[in-house]
Amino acid sequence: MTTTPDGEITDWDGRRTEILGRYGAGSLVFDYISEANPMIAESVRRVSERLSAVRA
Repeated sequence: MTTTPDGEITDWDGRRTEILGRYGAGSLVFDYISEANPMIAESVRRVSERLSAVRA
């Protein structure tokens, strides 16, 4: 969730914006990402935190 479809590094907010823009309101993907946003954001935060600890 922290890379674009082209493989560029991004953050969750950027990725979410890209996904929502690509699929558009009313699509299943748009609805799911919108509803799951808090859970996905927390998961991305935890994984990023753990990766930082391992790299330190």
